[in-house]
Amino acid sequence: RFGFEARRVAPFASLAVLSRAPGASAHTAAAMLPISRKSIGRDWMEFFTVLVWATVILIMFLSKLKAFQDVLVAIIILCLFAIANADSFFGRFKFYKIYYVLRKSLLKDCLGTAGIALFFL
Repeated sequence: RFGFEARRVAPFASLAVLSRAPGASAHTAAAMLPISRKSIGRDWMEFFTVLVWATVILIMFLSKLKAFQDVLVAIIILCLFAIANADSFFGRFKFYKIYYVLRKSLLKDCLGTAGIALFFL
């Protein structure tokens, strides 16, 4: 009716036209995408915001506990922290290197021992 055919246009169809334009580079076409390489990376501001809120919630939770419970919760949190960062804490020691190599065998031994213990209950 207006001299052109009405048809469905594929998403980012303008990129195909742009990349075929004389003098256009692939970098120009990639810059038109809604997700750039910078936005794919980690958003540190959001990470630190969540960390601050988690700290506030943890402090509010701990404020409701008694002194002995505070110590127990602190010990549990420190144990979890040590487990999560074991590679950086113990990575240079020989006992950790030996454990790291033997961890699958040790897991099988532990499960076997637990199974025997449960069998003889």
